[in-house]
Amino acid sequence: MSRSEEPHRKHAEAAEGLPSDLPLLLEEIEKEPVPEKLLTLAIKLQKMLQEKRSREEAAAARKEVSAPDWVKQP
Repeated sequence: MSRSEEPHRKHAEAAEGLPSDLPLLLEEIEKEPVPEKLLTLAIKLQKMLQEKRSREEAAAARKEVSAPDWVKQP
């Protein structure tokens, strides 16, 4: 594996379960020398993580509602 492929692979492994374009976003952040652009990328990352958390919470709520009564804890 070449050194240029290594950061992308590391980001892909770290981003498992996150939006598919997150590894690319992380790679862009890693290479970005301009602070203003970093701020834009950081805001984009925050939004992606908030959306992921919202989806997970919604999925957990649906799972909790759909569980039979005998499965729920008192």
